[in-house]
Amino acid sequence: MLKLIFIRYVLRDIVIKSIWPNFFIVGAHKGGTTSLYEYLTQVPDIYMSKMKEPHFFAPNVQPTSKFPYKVIRSEQKYLDLFKDGETKLAVGEASTSYLWDPKSPHLISEKIPNAKIIMILRDPVTRAFSHYLMSFRGGVETLPFYDALVKDYALQRKGFGISNLYIELGFYSEQVKKYLEIFGKENVKILIFEEFIQNTEHSVIDTLKFLRIQSKVPNNIDTAYNSFFVPRNNLVLSLLRNRAVSALAGTLPTSLIDWLRGNKLLFKKTGKPQISAKERQFLTEIYRDDVAALSSILGRRLPWTCQF
Repeated sequence: MLKLIFIRYVLRDIVIKSIWPNFFIVGAHKGGTTSLYEYLTQVPDIYMSKMKEPHFFAPNVQPTSKFPYKVIRSEQKYLDLFKDGETKLAVGEASTSYLWDPKSPHLISEKIPNAKIIMILRDPVTRAFSHYLMSFRGGVETLPFYDALVKDYALQRKGFGISNLYIELGFYSEQVKKYLEIFGKENVKILIFEEFIQNTEHSVIDTLKFLRIQSKVPNNIDTAYNSFFVPRNNLVLSLLRNRAVSALAGTLPTSLIDWLRGNKLLFKKTGKPQISAKERQFLTEIYRDDVAALSSILGRRLPWTCQF
């Protein structure tokens, strides 16, 4: 009898302490979400899960040895990410798969119907190129950009964790429309990447107002996260392209991975390669209709509209 009472007490305590996040940074992938995540982490009244990209509300994310994403499927393990945020006004997480997985908006709404949604949209052409550079730098990709685009886009079996989705992750309009319809315009904050990097302080202040948080600008506002680095030598590159090493990397803490990326013995900072006219034209033709649809949904001209 005493054992049963104790179990009920423990379960009651778990239920009381379990809290769901009330806002989400849903993407876009390679759209500045890491920087925004890091800035908001420094705000006293905000709690961000220490794990970025738990992908809990993205059932279509499928980790593989090539793409060893960390994914949380257990509801209790997911809630454990936020157990230290019970005294905070805003509790959030960032998973860029939520702007791709068609099931994510509905799944989030089922658990947190009044959730606030934040997204950063980037010129889909430069987003795809940045995505490619990350994959090439990390040893996942070996082909030239144009060849990689064509091969990945032609795959019959695609998905987050299955293929690169260089092109697919830049189709924003349908998912943006879905979030606006489900959560309402007042609960969806859409930032534009090009404006975000041009005036980061204004964008962060605007985001804090959206979350109804009164706070000073975070001290790390001038820090750029996910800067461009390349492997320092062929040995590092070969290690990155090793499937066993990739699988091991998927088990490491985010803080350790960030440290490794910034380690000057392993990586060197260099100027970014430039996209060619042929590659830009190829992507522009693919994205033209979606960019027009997105502009119509948002009711505004986007910084990159002129090229389409």
